[in-house]
Amino acid sequence: MCKYYAHAFLCKHITFSFATFCDPASMIQTRCGERSIWQTIRMEEYCDDCK
Repeated sequence: MCKYYAHAFLCKHITFSFATFCDPASMIQTRCGERSIWQTIRMEEYCDDCK
């Protein structure tokens, strides 16, 4: 599973940002399609849709 950062906003929405490839995907430099959360970053604001 490729690793992603999760951004958790005050409005309870979550967005994901690509972080790194998993071992099988790194050979072809293409995301595998399965998401593993590497780290969750708590945001002290509302997301763009809720502002």
